[in-house]
Amino acid sequence: MMLLFRRCPSFMRLKEDYMMRKLEFFRDKVGVGPREMLRNAWVLMLSLETRLMPRYELMKGLKERGLDLPGGSMCKAFAMNHLKFENSFVNRFEDGEGSDLVKGYRRSLAAVKKVETSSESSS
Repeated sequence: MMLLFRRCPSFMRLKEDYMMRKLEFFRDKVGVGPREMLRNAWVLMLSLETRLMPRYELMKGLKERGLDLPGGSMCKAFAMNHLKFENSFVNRFEDGEGSDLVKGYRRSLAAVKKVETSSESSS
């Protein structure tokens, strides 16, 4: 754990329960082992709700259907900027097989933005 904090010191600023949720997500869902997590510690600073989970669910669904995904690890896909991710994973499967997964991905992003907007306006 100390190595992780050395690689990504800002991770220590997160609340403990949120930190643990992120670590569990990478370990249990994504299947990232300790070595890969240390190599890509910076991904721990990405938003779990708005970036990691929606991208993971889309890529997992596409992979389960046997669709040809661009090479690289999940961590690389998490790190892509929005436009590059859209071009590599979303636009590519928007029409045809996988289109329902793309719609689900876009709905999940819209739902998160709606929650963020409503919480901002209530403050």
